[in-house]
Amino acid sequence: MTTLKNRRRFIFAGLGLSAASLLGGWWFFKVRNRDIHPTINAIIHQELNYLQITDEDLKK
Repeated sequence: MTTLKNRRRFIFAGLGLSAASLLGGWWFFKVRNRDIHPTINAIIHQELNYLQITDEDLKK
């Protein structure tokens, strides 16, 4: 019986960990996305503007 109880404990622990990771991922992408995306977009646009300026300077 002890092995069955231990098996149940491992199963419930695994289910709890998977549920916690799913909730954490959902919170991260739903709540924190507003803060992450503008910074990534700003960095990308900054790099694109820098590359355009250097391309124009190289053509001259």
